[in-house]
Amino acid sequence: MSKHIITELSGEEEALIASYREKWKAIGTLTQPIDRDKVVASIREAYLASNYPEPEILFSSSPFAAIQEILTIKNLDNYLGRDIHSKFLKRVVDRLRHLIERQFEASFFRKLINQIEYPEFPNHLDTNNNPKSFQFPMGVEYCVKAKIINDFDETETNDSDFLKLSQALSRPAAWSRWGCTLDFCISVLAIQYDRKKWQVFRELMQCCDFIFQFENVCVVCERPNKLLFDERNLLHAEGEPALEFADGYKVYAFHGGPPPEGRRCQNGEYIKPGTKVKLPNTGEYGIVIHCWYSDEIFDFDCYVAFFGTSISDRETDCRPYILRYAVVSLEVLE
Repeated sequence: MSKHIITELSGEEEALIASYREKWKAIGTLTQPIDRDKVVASIREAYLASNYPEPEILFSSSPFAAIQEILTIKNLDNYLGRDIHSKFLKRVVDRLRHLIERQFEASFFRKLINQIEYPEFPNHLDTNNNPKSFQFPMGVEYCVKAKIINDFDETETNDSDFLKLSQALSRPAAWSRWGCTLDFCISVLAIQYDRKKWQVFRELMQCCDFIFQFENVCVVCERPNKLLFDERNLLHAEGEPALEFADGYKVYAFHGGPPPEGRRCQNGEYIKPGTKVKLPNTGEYGIVIHCWYSDEIFDFDCYVAFFGTSISDRETDCRPYILRYAVVSLEVLE
């Protein structure tokens, strides 16, 4: 391997980043039906590159439909085999990325990734150190998984087979950030790379959307035929689904996450003790027991008696736990 280490981009090279961003943003938001012949070829090559034999390939209309169908199969563990999603990432993606990363000065490579991912870099953070926007769509996989878990009842979501399937769900199209970075480095900077692994990685991102990768079986889902995002490129829509599959399965989203169950509290808002609230980051429910204006945070603060993922009724013996949270981090449920 060449010992030349890349430490900067020329003006001409830097000017090409935008076109690669747009190319891979488009790949990450494809909504036309998958080409099943191309999918089969890309899956076969992906398993071969991961040192696994060719799997049985199944197709489904959506991830929810796929889980429903697979759960009807007897002896599921033997039929599917192990979840190999992480093995694929380690054996193909991580090795490809590591080979490329070694050809850059470390701090410059991190800068290049940020430059590709955040269109306003280096002024890409707001006053709370959160990105002002994302170049590549965010929140699709997270919102779909959250909706699936919500749509199965509690007995099913605690079932080991359901957990195995929900944890195995991945979305190669969501890897477009790395697809863009690697494509730019290979095509523009002419770095050395593993041609076979890059071909496998690229084609999987371009041909597939949601998949379940198991040792014996790979389940491929159709792409959603509707995707809506906010100005920050987070999955979002108001008054309509942000994502929809052709089989009718719909996902509502609010700025990259599930829609709020209640009303999100605002700065300067006081919550009356006894009010039921939810902590959206964890899904915990509770009741406000004390609220006051805090000079520490220059806003209202409160103590909440939390009961877990549901609020117990009078007949349920459940001891709450008391935690302190700023009012703006809570949703009011009444």
